[in-house]
Amino acid sequence: MEIQIKKSWLDNRHPTYKNQERWWKLYLDSYQGGWQWAEGDYLYKHPKESDEDFKARKKRANRCNYTKQVLDLLISYLWKSGPTRKEPPGALKHFWDNCDRQGTKINDFMRSASTMAGIFGSYYIVIDKPPQVANNQQEEIENKLFPYAYGVSPSDMLDIQYDGNGFVTEALVREW
Repeated sequence: MEIQIKKSWLDNRHPTYKNQERWWKLYLDSYQGGWQWAEGDYLYKHPKESDEDFKARKKRANRCNYTKQVLDLLISYLWKSGPTRKEPPGALKHFWDNCDRQGTKINDFMRSASTMAGIFGSYYIVIDKPPQVANNQQEEIENKLFPYAYGVSPSDMLDIQYDGNGFVTEALVREW
């Protein structure tokens, strides 16, 4: 019984996900541009076009990537001077200097998140912390048990539930 419940929960998809999944793929393919765009299902066969002609047209199709150029230009204007941040206390400074446990500074992380939000129309940022518990701050520092951030595209947020105040209560995230 419990296994069936878990499986059915894992198969859940938020209604937005169901409606938007194909569009998110188009948005990402459009941003990435190039030959893979032509390999998607974005070119349609003309009514009088033979299968052979359609395959040939699809093979030579290429899309100038104006989507990437325009979005990158917009993001560059938004991040030209960057946000102004006051000097944070120690733990927050550590997070800002290495927000994803891969050495990424918070401004670089947020700039990348801005690009992803521009592509998809929304983007989730998850803040997590390792499950180990430290007895004191020194132990936390020694074992590097700091919070970290990671981004989740809407195409990887398979299901999400909110409470009455709009806070996330459950999320089903596809991890790669």
